[in-house]
Amino acid sequence: MRDAPKKKIGLIRVILIVLTALAAIVAAIMAVKGRDGGLQGLWDAITGGSDATEYYYESSSGGAFGTIGGRGLAVASNSGLYVFDNEGDQNFSVLFSYGSSSLNTAGDYGAVCDIGGKSVIFFNTSGVISQIETDYPVVSAAVNDEGYLCVCTEESGYLGSVTVYNSEGVDIYKWYSGSARVLSADANGGSQLLVLTIGQGGSNLVLMPLSSEQETSRYSVAGLIIDAGFDGNNIWAVTTEQVLFFNNRLEERGTYDFSERYLEAYAAGNGYMVLRISDYQMGGQSQIVSLSDSGQELGSTVTEAGPADMAASDEAVAVLYSGSVVIYDLNMSAQGRAQCASGTERVVIRNDGTVLAAGAFSAYVCEFSEYAQGDDAPVEG
Repeated sequence: MRDAPKKKIGLIRVILIVLTALAAIVAAIMAVKGRDGGLQGLWDAITGGSDATEYYYESSSGGAFGTIGGRGLAVASNSGLYVFDNEGDQNFSVLFSYGSSSLNTAGDYGAVCDIGGKSVIFFNTSGVISQIETDYPVVSAAVNDEGYLCVCTEESGYLGSVTVYNSEGVDIYKWYSGSARVLSADANGGSQLLVLTIGQGGSNLVLMPLSSEQETSRYSVAGLIIDAGFDGNNIWAVTTEQVLFFNNRLEERGTYDFSERYLEAYAAGNGYMVLRISDYQMGGQSQIVSLSDSGQELGSTVTEAGPADMAASDEAVAVLYSGSVVIYDLNMSAQGRAQCASGTERVVIRNDGTVLAAGAFSAYVCEFSEYAQGDDAPVEG
């Protein structure tokens, strides 16, 4: 389910869920969509097409960032939301005081919520659609590019619930979980709902139509599913040991196992997935692997230093290292490198292929130098 990168996960693009006996589950999930493309199109995309070169906002150290409306930018922290247009001008802002904020964007829509609180702000490129006040603590919130918002909360008498809102902010569906705690949810257009839950027996993916509360499919694992979501009509899920790929009936299409290694970060694309995995919990080399939507390895690269963040787009993978951002094609062949300013925390790829490096007070478009054929792959030591 998608958080712009947020979530967030410098480590695994998700804030790990904290379960206590009678307290809120804390979860924040971010995803970014994309698809494969040719190398010339990739280089054209990452070196041009952007109107804005820099975005300025109030302090957002440790905040979340997401593309909105093609080349716009949404920035959220615990103190406010800032939404910018394609030219870098601020469309609007909303100030608040959240204990732990989570941002998720898709297409022209976005949602920022107070994890463990009772507030969700649903917005688009023009402004706030709805400020939703929930009856019970919020666990997570996610939007899709058709404007459907899924809000997961705790619920009296149950182990959680999911409420789905349409693009006008009207609640159109509600599902209750009586057997496992609800962690996150994602909608496929306005037709299907995918819910991630966790119970004593492990994690579950539950699939149902938005026209009925009766589930149509369920997939369970003994371990922990970290994140899951729709990829077009297909479904992906990331566990602590493998990536799972399904069709829209939750029938398994493929897997990629990394049970002997440690998952450090991931980014979800349209038809592919990128993982950062390591043989060691700390130190040593890390491997960045790209996977097809059936779990086949497309390519990989090895680096000595762990990237701080990753993002996926239509034609490229951007990896933030200490002092630079490197752009790769989906075979994990380095295509370009840009120096980044001190304090850069996140990397974001916009719909036109341009890459933003974001820090506490500003985000700016990266200017890449192309790697010549035969150059060594970038390694940060």
